[in-house]
Amino acid sequence: MFSGVFFFRISLILAFSSAVFGCSFNWTQGKKTAAATAAAAVGPSTYCTIYTQINAAPFATGFVPDADGTVLNPYRICTVGQLNAIAADTSLWDKNFKLEDDIDISAFVGMIGTTATGFTGIFDGNNHTLSNLTINSPATSDVGFFGRISLSAVIKNLRLTGISVTGGDNTGGLVGFILTTTASVTNCSTSGTVTGAAGADYVGGLVGQMAGPVDSSSSSAVVSAPGIRIGGLVGFATTASADINSSFATGSVTNTAAGGSVGGLVGLTSSGSVSNSYATGAVVGLATTTGGLIGGTAGTITVTNSYSTGAVSGTINVGGLIGGASTSTTIDNCYHATGAVLGTGAGVGGFIGTADNVAVTNSYSSSAVSGAGSTGGFVGTAGATNSFTDCYSSGAVTGTGGISRVGGFAGFVSAAT
Repeated sequence: MFSGVFFFRISLILAFSSAVFGCSFNWTQGKKTAAATAAAAVGPSTYCTIYTQINAAPFATGFVPDADGTVLNPYRICTVGQLNAIAADTSLWDKNFKLEDDIDISAFVGMIGTTATGFTGIFDGNNHTLSNLTINSPATSDVGFFGRISLSAVIKNLRLTGISVTGGDNTGGLVGFILTTTASVTNCSTSGTVTGAAGADYVGGLVGQMAGPVDSSSSSAVVSAPGIRIGGLVGFATTASADINSSFATGSVTNTAAGGSVGGLVGLTSSGSVSNSYATGAVVGLATTTGGLIGGTAGTITVTNSYSTGAVSGTINVGGLIGGASTSTTIDNCYHATGAVLGTGAGVGGFIGTADNVAVTNSYSSSAVSGAGSTGGFVGTAGATNSFTDCYSSGAVTGTGGISRVGGFAGFVSAAT
């Protein structure tokens, strides 16, 4: 066993040539990026009491003119019966809706949007809350209050609390699958539990899989699945438009099967960006890459002004911020602190487990790190063409099982770098 406490303030390019110590570092200690939260809850509008509510379009009588589901005159929703009517009628899934009250939806049946027919309208929660959603569809893909959204669908200003959602591939507390780059989720949140069934892939506390952006949103849901792309907020971000901004996750994330990527905020991102966001929940994975913020990156990715603080435990490629970062990943002004990072295999780092073709600036890790191979305070394994500029680590680093590749900053730097 090897153990030590290291503090490095470092500016270096890992070119297997030189490392310059003692350089300035422009991170503001203790800085935490601000992620927007949903606006304060509001009470019911007079609309729900003045007008007679019915469970079919236009959903109320006496309102002049009748709502027609357009942008300027959306259907206004006050009851769970009305939500059930929407879920049961696919001809309404291209219309626009606005919540007028908080609603207990424990009697909600079905989903709005499915694999066969996605929801394409606008659903404005109007800063109201839907509580006690239960969906138990372990053999179904695209599972969530909105199973699938597409085209230019917008889900905004909506809270889901006390949810219990179980599904197959593409399962999320709010949306199972954001299919298109022009569909989006803004200012939404979930709390409760989200569970992926046996073999389920793409599972997230808010969204299972996303091609379009998520902004100013959050999840405190506890997420668990045996699948291979699992995140506290989003399971899998797939396109250059799959941007996560000003968002956070605080629930624990557990992966119960080998392989894949699991992260406190997002499991795997293959394109797009993560900015002004954070994760604080504990992450436990049997995955190939496990990270406190992002499990793995596999494309042209930028991560800025973001952090994680939860404990991270996994097998190989385990990182406080990112488990495995590769293929033109750029990271700036980020950190991992507080939660210990533990790996039972190689590629374990306080900030990144394994890095390949990654550029990191103005970032740090300060947590204790323990691994059984290639273990470093900042990065466990650094492959080819990485650069780390104005970065440092300050936590205790421990190598188990008599390994020799242990470093205060990097455990192992490839000779090809």
